[in-house]
Amino acid sequence: MTLSPQKSISTNESKRPSPSGTTSNSSPGSPPTKKSKKGTSAQNLSAEEKKLRHIQSEHKRREQIRSTFDKLVRIIPSLEQKESRSELVVLNKTSDYLEELRQQRQKLVEAAKLKGIDIPEELLK
Repeated sequence: MTLSPQKSISTNESKRPSPSGTTSNSSPGSPPTKKSKKGTSAQNLSAEEKKLRHIQSEHKRREQIRSTFDKLVRIIPSLEQKESRSELVVLNKTSDYLEELRQQRQKLVEAAKLKGIDIPEELLK
């Protein structure tokens, strides 16, 4: 069993209220440090580390977009897995398919009304 070192306990004397009413551990003359989401101070990162993080986050964003477009290709009947497709083609065919579904839905609603079938309001939205 390993013991981790205890963190130092600060007293309330080192904390000073901020304009918002919360307390801050920063000293009176120093500006507050801005921490990133992961808890690492952005000021402590070198330019190379910042660049690497940016590249990684951009890669993750592109991968999520690619994955979502692949999902659309599986869902939209007029798109085929094998065909070469641009994002524009996927978006256009998706838009066309959604419009087709909207028209089919409208026809079903009209047919139901002609037959005297009541449709709940929440389904008509």
